[in-house]
Amino acid sequence: MNTYANPPTLAGPFGGYSHYCQIPAGSRLIQIAGQVGVASDGTIPDDAERQCVLAFANLVAVLKHAQMDVGDITKMSVFLTDLSYIGAYRIAREGALGELKPPNTLLVIPSLANPLWKVEVEAFAAKS
Repeated sequence: MNTYANPPTLAGPFGGYSHYCQIPAGSRLIQIAGQVGVASDGTIPDDAERQCVLAFANLVAVLKHAQMDVGDITKMSVFLTDLSYIGAYRIAREGALGELKPPNTLLVIPSLANPLWKVEVEAFAAKS
């Protein structure tokens, strides 16, 4: 089982994440490419809220295909194209991950590969 922790010598996390995740020896590891807010039919919602929910749904679909679930996430990186999308991202993350707080890096950048995309979520996962 993956273990999430925060060293007492550091300031606490500034959001819903942990400072590190310890992965047990012998775990099966996967690296998940950045998932964006695009539906399976290729449509792209205009709003950040729906794109964030879709990006996490796509992440969950990849985990399921790999016979894993959100509890196996060991690290995420999230890219947003506008600081104002952080609230939508946090709501979508909580909806997908519940109380799980894997290590996370959040970056606000000028653009993603497609200028219509507002969010991208990549992850690492490990299943013991």
